[in-house]
Amino acid sequence: MREVRRVSDYYVVNGRVRADKVINTLPLKEVPLIFNLPDDVFKAADRLDYNSVVVVGLGLKRPAPNQHWIYVPDKRFIFHRYAWISNYGEDTPKTNHH
Repeated sequence: MREVRRVSDYYVVNGRVRADKVINTLPLKEVPLIFNLPDDVFKAADRLDYNSVVVVGLGLKRPAPNQHWIYVPDKRFIFHRYAWISNYGEDTPKTNHH
């Protein structure tokens, strides 16, 4: 994504795609560039700090338990939780169990 412009009641992404909503997953420091926001927003965003996260997904051929995620508060492990994305909501892809 290079540019997002607000036009009336919708957005135009990269000058080509019309969208009713835009969901940001970029670091907040980068948002002012894409949305062409005023200088004071650039200054506020520059004061923000963030860290990187790596997400690894595995597909399993079995039903997920009822939990959304489980935390692993143990410094011996590089990860801090594991999750079943299929339990996050109704808009997640359905799995085919054969």
